[in-house]
Amino acid sequence: MHDGCAENIPVLSTILRDAKSSLKELHVVSLDVAKAFDNVSHHAITSTLKRLGLPSAFVRYIEDTYKNSSTVLTIKRSKSEPIRVTRGVRQGDPLSSLLFSLVVDRVLTSLPSSVGYHLGEHKIDALAYADDIVLFSSSILGMKEMLRTAGDEASKYGLQFNAAKCIAMSILIASKRKTYKVSTADSFQIGGGPIRQLGPTEHFRYLGVHFSPLGIRKPGGTLVLELANIASASLKPKQRLKILRCFLVPRFYPQLVLSRCHLQTLKSLDRQVRDAVRKWLRLPKDVPIGYFHARCKDGGLGIPSFRTAIPALIHTRLSDMAESSCAAVRGVFCHRSVQASIRWAETALSFHGRSLIDQETRSKYWASLLHQANDGKELSECARVRASHSWVDRNSAALSGRDYVQFHHLRVNALPTRIRTSRGRRGVGGPPIECRAGCGTTETAAHVIQGCHRTHGGRVLRHDAICRIAVSGLRQVGWSVRQEPHFHTREGLRKPDIVAVKDRVVRVIDAQVISASSSLDDSHRRKCTKYDTLDLRHQVASEYGVETDNIRFSSITISWRGIWSAASAASLCELGLSKCLDSVTVRALRGSHMNWLRWNRMTTHIGGYTGPWVTSPGPEFCLGPTTRNQPRIPNGRSTDRATPSTQTQQVDDNNNVEMVVCRFPGCGLPWATTRGRGVHEKAAHPDWTDRENLRAKRRVGPGQWQDDERRLLARREAELLHEAEINDNITRVKRNINMLLKPYTDRTLEALKSQRKRDEHKQLVMQMLQQLNQARLEPDEGKEDGNTNQPVPDAPTLTSDLLSKEHLEYFSSLEPVGSNTYDFSRLNSITHKIKQEQQALNRVKLMDSLTMFLNDILPPKTKRNPEKQKATKSFVSNKQRRRAEYARVQGLSQLHPSVRARINALPTKSRTSRGRAQERSCRAGCGKVETLNHVIQQCFRTHNARISRHNALSKYIARHLRKQGYLVEEEPEFQTDEGLRKPDICATKDRTTLVLDMQVRGDTTDLDRANREKCHYYENNEDLKRKIKKKYGSTTSRTLAITLNWREVWSRKSAEAALEDQVIRKSDLKILSSRTVIGTLNAWNIFNKRTDRRTQDRVGVR
Repeated sequence: MHDGCAENIPVLSTILRDAKSSLKELHVVSLDVAKAFDNVSHHAITSTLKRLGLPSAFVRYIEDTYKNSSTVLTIKRSKSEPIRVTRGVRQGDPLSSLLFSLVVDRVLTSLPSSVGYHLGEHKIDALAYADDIVLFSSSILGMKEMLRTAGDEASKYGLQFNAAKCIAMSILIASKRKTYKVSTADSFQIGGGPIRQLGPTEHFRYLGVHFSPLGIRKPGGTLVLELANIASASLKPKQRLKILRCFLVPRFYPQLVLSRCHLQTLKSLDRQVRDAVRKWLRLPKDVPIGYFHARCKDGGLGIPSFRTAIPALIHTRLSDMAESSCAAVRGVFCHRSVQASIRWAETALSFHGRSLIDQETRSKYWASLLHQANDGKELSECARVRASHSWVDRNSAALSGRDYVQFHHLRVNALPTRIRTSRGRRGVGGPPIECRAGCGTTETAAHVIQGCHRTHGGRVLRHDAICRIAVSGLRQVGWSVRQEPHFHTREGLRKPDIVAVKDRVVRVIDAQVISASSSLDDSHRRKCTKYDTLDLRHQVASEYGVETDNIRFSSITISWRGIWSAASAASLCELGLSKCLDSVTVRALRGSHMNWLRWNRMTTHIGGYTGPWVTSPGPEFCLGPTTRNQPRIPNGRSTDRATPSTQTQQVDDNNNVEMVVCRFPGCGLPWATTRGRGVHEKAAHPDWTDRENLRAKRRVGPGQWQDDERRLLARREAELLHEAEINDNITRVKRNINMLLKPYTDRTLEALKSQRKRDEHKQLVMQMLQQLNQARLEPDEGKEDGNTNQPVPDAPTLTSDLLSKEHLEYFSSLEPVGSNTYDFSRLNSITHKIKQEQQALNRVKLMDSLTMFLNDILPPKTKRNPEKQKATKSFVSNKQRRRAEYARVQGLSQLHPSVRARINALPTKSRTSRGRAQERSCRAGCGKVETLNHVIQQCFRTHNARISRHNALSKYIARHLRKQGYLVEEEPEFQTDEGLRKPDICATKDRTTLVLDMQVRGDTTDLDRANREKCHYYENNEDLKRKIKKKYGSTTSRTLAITLNWREVWSRKSAEAALEDQVIRKSDLKILSSRTVIGTLNAWNIFNKRTDRRTQDRVGVR
């Protein structure tokens, strides 16, 4: 046995190379047999078998098989008479290729023995692989004799050579110049026709390899273009890698193995592959090379390397020639060019004293290259459990393209942390490497995902999700599960995640997602040892009524990169959770990457505070990148409440960073940014934060003016005008009245101007101004000097008589809530003036100021707007909304009879390009003209919209039939002799079944004909009628079709039949038409919103 392709190609290549190097004349002819397998005669087959001396019984069997063979032609269900086959081998028969090869070998053995090419001690006259035949001769006369003999011998067996497809090459020697030349003169012919002679730059194809007179042609086509074709195709990253790994890279093997290539060429091809994969997976440039070429089970991507695969294949193919059964092939193996190629392959496969000839050694080399890198150390245990790497090359619809890319970033530690992005730039003056959350530790991916305080909640969610998957899997296989039971033992509280019971056997399981800094199996054993105590065994045994020997302890141990502990996976497989391991791996990876995203979105920073996440090294200093050399705040707390106006600011001596303090009473934690403080307040003090936000919204948020606010503004304006009249500067005050009123309100200047323009405000100002003038003219009867004015009736109800000394001290101790209210100085001045002031008018002013302050810190509860409350109660159901939409469309149809024509005015390419030479093909890449009929009825973008429109019509008719007392079943399925039948509705009443089917057709369709064809589709099926009667117990059945086009034009016969059978009413025709129009417009909107295209390109085809 020998490999024809593996031997014939090196032999042909060696002969061409030897003729050029030894300056020998050589003539090569490649023969093409016309319809080779179809023309070989049956007599030639049997005579060849007899000539070889095969058993007579076998020869008779073959002879009878071909003698009795016949074929029958079938044309439109009509069959011809049996036609006897007198030539050709049987198609699909395993013996056919062998029988044909025996006949071809008989032709080759008849060639002249004195003609051929001498390669060393051996003479080679022909190479053959099935019907691919190549002849060799060292002279023109010898080749002509061979062609004449081959043609005559082949014709005896029914074979003919096609001269138009035969190729000849001639290498002649120029003795004077001691060189060779290629002859282009047509010197040979066969079957009466000339054979085309190849020139120096021309080539022919033999067994998939291109040969020219100069030798094997270099591989055609570039890998870059093929990679670009894959990148431009609408494929997921996993699909691109699958094509690259299984199809594209092996596609270049024959060209590179059978041709002469250099190591630099192979390295360049590997670089092109890695660059393309980096773009597909968005990987950084410093990802270890071993990650690309290591097997998936070893933690890599499994992409073959040209640098190691091609030399190994060359060495294997050439070495196998030494064991060939053909003496000439063994002679070619000893040729100097073949030995040089073998030595080159051995040198190329020698890495650091190791030979990578066999596949297993190469796999171990790439795995070691990956595991020795800093980013690939944790992947060393990946090969022990299949679930650790199955997601890389397994087809899973649950894994999206984005998840696949993100999981690879996690797996190879490609997340842009500070420790990774600062490689090669660390040292004095280099970029910082501390955690940006202020943890005081190095910002690595393991710290961010596994240890940082920002991702604590994400780690809990990831842990709980893994436990839920395990609990679901245990219950499916029959285990009774209890989650997170509490056991108080001598060692302390033990709270395992899962306790499973089945057949008086108890399994205690605890889940953990860890960093693989140590062996995963050691972490699994430590977790089991933690729970495997005598006290816990007795408690579990007494609670579940089992023996202590029937209690087993296990764990779900997986790293944050999705690598399983082999011992943990084995224990879970014993419980029947082998199918859940893949799901747990995907969920662990997704949770880890969600932690990374959560960490980047959060802004919390520990800062100068030594809190529950940071252990302070001493009492003098605390950790954190923003508080280096910062004196520590005692106890990390502040005893005084910090307000926006009185916040204590901590300043870093080195970076001059101002610290802001938490505003919750008694907390006082310092933060580097106000955003970090806000996140802390919302997380640590949620109730207080919500109350403060509500008060701030009531205080400064936009809203309507309250009555007290309007009255106080009007009083301020009246007082300013009153004082201006007294001081005779009324003109200056009126000119600047808005700016004078602005300090008394939190409203914007535009809102203030708008309020002053209102007639109600002007009337209130005039009324208060009259009261102030009257109070100034009338003396106070209770005062001797008569200079004090009485308070006006519209003053605030809060008077000075109500303010005792205790009240004033209480008001003085209050603090403002927001930064837009009066500060302490304003409040202190108000309370002090109230105590000292004796005049009534001034006391009224001071009381108004105090009222505004109290309304600011204690906002009154506003009454709901009755109109708004009434509008809230007016709930509109989906049914009412749908009816209103139908009524609107019907109104449009009645008010505008040209609505059908206006629908055709939608701007499709076919319509907008009228009269102009523009591209009219569909924007979705369908390859058809973009007409409105195509967009609504045929385009793949609107497929779901057509289904929704169809279902809307069907459901409306089904509801109407149920109201009439029909027993309705929607979309029943009937398997009949003519195939599956699935009408939209089957409605039964009074032992009569109505079979209804809806269809919305295009505007170019004959609707009556379409309705008739739809009815015949169900009526002419007798098997369907029998099954309908049997299923619904009916005696008769009728078929109706609801047929209209997307322009709401009905089939007359369909509408008449539906109205006659009372399937719908006359008013329902408008509703169904309206729903069709709505579905049509919805399809048009969906077509314009979507951007996907259907491309005709295929991978590898340009």
